[in-house]
Amino acid sequence: MQLFVRNKIVSLGGSSTVKDAQGNDVFKVKGNIMTVTKKKRVCDMNDNVLYTVRCRWLNPLAHKAYIYDADGNKIATIKRPFMSIKQKFFVTTDQGEIMVEGGFFSMHCLIKRGEEVLGAITRQALNLASFLGENYFMLEAADDANAAYLVALVIAIDNVVDDASGK
Repeated sequence: MQLFVRNKIVSLGGSSTVKDAQGNDVFKVKGNIMTVTKKKRVCDMNDNVLYTVRCRWLNPLAHKAYIYDADGNKIATIKRPFMSIKQKFFVTTDQGEIMVEGGFFSMHCLIKRGEEVLGAITRQALNLASFLGENYFMLEAADDANAAYLVALVIAIDNVVDDASGK
């Protein structure tokens, strides 16, 4: 399944929609206007919360984000290594470790659990919108059933990157 995640330039709290390859809305991402932890909720089109993403509250050096399920249980911790040449994120879940890794200044990252590829993230090329704060990602989910979780993972990674850069 191919999905497009776009953080809008102008949005109260970072809300957006996730679209499929045909341009249909598939998920909603709802942010809060005032939040220190960059809290966002991934919802279905009926506004049912599927996942909640938020950053660690105080992150001077260890930039982390968390994914919670619909019941509020923490199901994943996303960490970015302090010093790394490659674009790399470690995701710790109760299902095992997931690695998100790409090359230096990579626009493309693979999401893997062991040798199994769960998906791929491709970031938009640099353009005026990206300099103004808009982020645009294409997500290739290997399994449609995991699409919402992988959207939450993309949001969490984007939050970690923004947090590390002071945004």
